[in-house]
This record gives sequence, structure tokens and C-alpha cells, in this order.
Amino acid sequence: MYDFGSVIKKMRKERHFTQKMLAESICSQSVLSRIENNEEVPNVVVMQQLCRRLEVSIDQVLNQDSNTIKKNNEWLDLMTYYYQIKQFNELNKLVSQEYIVKQLYSDEERQKHLYYCAMCLYHLKGNLEGTLELLQKSLNYTYTTKKKVVSDIEILLLSELARVYFELGQGELGDFYFKKSVALFYTVPDERCQVELTKIFYNAAAACIEVSNYDLAMELIDQGISWSRKKNSYYFLEELLMLKGIILEDHNQLDEAIRFVEMAEMLKEIATSKELLFK
Repeated sequence: MYDFGSVIKKMRKERHFTQKMLAESICSQSVLSRIENNEEVPNVVVMQQLCRRLEVSIDQVLNQDSNTIKKNNEWLDLMTYYYQIKQFNELNKLVSQEYIVKQLYSDEERQKHLYYCAMCLYHLKGNLEGTLELLQKSLNYTYTTKKKVVSDIEILLLSELARVYFELGQGELGDFYFKKSVALFYTVPDERCQVELTKIFYNAAAACIEVSNYDLAMELIDQGISWSRKKNSYYFLEELLMLKGIILEDHNQLDEAIRFVEMAEMLKEIATSKELLFK
């Protein structure tokens, strides 16, 4: 019971709720702060209401101890690290460890694990049908159309679903999910922090180029570059710059095209140097 507040705090942050958002109509923000700091134990009614708003059960909260939470966070952070630096072989080794899978308890933890499993299947084996199945299963852990606050991972899942649908030749479904992921990006609170969200703009822009919708592709690329700069991140910036160079070249703006391709190549060299250090 003592750890109830710690778990609630962790889940609140994962869902990008502020204390004010979570506490509204349930308890005061100051009371929630005391609960999260384990200075006050809430009654059962408040527990139920907080859990319901976070879309988890009381059992899920009470059965997680602080040591398990810390260990799971470490595993998931390592998965995220391998994913960001595109070390999919290392990521695959990690997500395949049964002892890690068995200790994942919350829906959010299982969701992230399945997402990374899907990305390994996609990048290492090119299995589109299998990837689609894993992505949908991962999304179904937490996502509903009625959710008021959507998480970063859910937006990424929608974007990856869109890309796979396009590659499977199901353009209408792909277009639906791309539009959904980009629209939801702008509804999530500003405190979101995952740099991986840059990828949704790359996915959508690449699909637009495939159907020769260059104006929308350029708009999405610029949005992705802007987001990447805002987060001071190189993640998928190289790919966005290269896409922009391709579009400019197709429109005979050769000088500008060369400039963006050169910037992309420079970032690629930086990334390659980091990979060599990693090895």
C-alpha cells in the first residue's frame, strides 16, 4: 500500500497527465501530491477513481513494487536506446529474453515491449503481416478512440501501422492512420519528451512522396525538422533532410537539393561514428 503513490506518479507521467489533470473532480492537487509522495494513503474510493482515470486496475497498481518498477524502467530504457541508435540486432536479443517479458506487469510496459518486437520483425526480417499483427496487438493494450490523452507510444504505433498498411498496398487505411497520428501529435500536452515522435513526420512524408503529393510531403518534413530542432535531437533528422533534398531535386531546385543532401550526409557520418564507438 505504501508504494501506491509511487506507482500512480509513474503511470501519470507515462500518460502525460499533470497533477491537476489527474486530480480534477477526485481530490485536490495538494492531496494528490501527498499521495504520490507516499505521505498520505487514499481511501478506496479515491484509489478507484484515480486508477479509472489512468485506465488501470487497482490490482495492477498494488501488485507493482518499487524495485520491479525500477528494474522494468531500466530494461525499457535500454530497449529505447537500442531502438534510437537503430541497433536492431541488440534490441532483438533484449526483447527476446523471457525473464524480462515475465516481469513486465503493466499494460504500458507490455505495449512498449511489443512495439519494439514489431520493429525488430520489420527491420530484420521484413515480415509485414507479422509486424502488422504485433503493432495492432500493442496498440490495443491501451488505445481507444475515446481516450482524452494519448501517449507518445500510441502515436508512434498509429504511424507505424500506417506505414505497414501502405507497404501492403492498403493505401486508404494507411492514409487514415497517418492523418490520425499527425493530428494526435498536436493534441498531446507540451511536456511530452520522446524524440522518437520525429519519425511520424518521416513516415507520413515518405508516403506522400510515393503518391506524388509533394506539397504535403514538404509541409510534413518541415514540421518534423522543426520538432527535431526543438528537442535538440538528430533522431530521423538525416532522413528528413534527405527526403527534402529528393523533393527539391525533382523540382529542379538543384542548389537547394545539394545543400540538404550534404547536411544529411554530414549527419550520417556523425551517426556512423557513434555506431563505431558503440561497437
